[in-house]
Amino acid sequence: KRAKDRLRSIGDGIKLSNRDYLRQAKNTIIVFCTLVSRAAIREGVASETAFMLNDDYIQEVEAAENLEKVNEINQEMLGDFIRRVHMIKIDQGLSPQIKESCDYICMHLEEKTDIHTLAERLGYTDYYFSNKFKKETGMSVRDYIMKQKIEREKDLLSNSNMEIQDINCALGYGSPSYFGDVF
Repeated sequence: KRAKDRLRSIGDGIKLSNRDYLRQAKNTIIVFCTLVSRAAIREGVASETAFMLNDDYIQEVEAAENLEKVNEINQEMLGDFIRRVHMIKIDQGLSPQIKESCDYICMHLEEKTDIHTLAERLGYTDYYFSNKFKKETGMSVRDYIMKQKIEREKDLLSNSNMEIQDINCALGYGSPSYFGDVF
């Protein structure tokens, strides 16, 4: 949030052309994304994760075709980084392996992620990983994934113009009724 306030103090954004409002908005959001990622690193987000997210969001901004989409990406980016910093602050007791797994889950909510995939990434058996995850987070891997999806759903519903069926598809729910039941 301090990065957002700092960006406001810079002015109306980076002026490339008085007539190219889309380019001006893109440049402003790119600078903002960089400030937010640096702030997130200072607050404990792994630099590798922050840089990867920064690159992904900048590519999305560059591909945006209108101001509405640029603003939507900006809101999604800010919410994503805030969530990650918040999770770090409340997850102080987690081992590096479980923190990495939590980051992986959050970055791949659109994909089907299971215990086997996560355990294999760390070189653990499914049973050991599942027990370690539950012991450190207080919830099962499945419950953690569902919690993160619900948080992303809330963010997308309140900060974007995406339709519910688009959110349903983006987060990999099989049907709108299952999405409704989970939410």
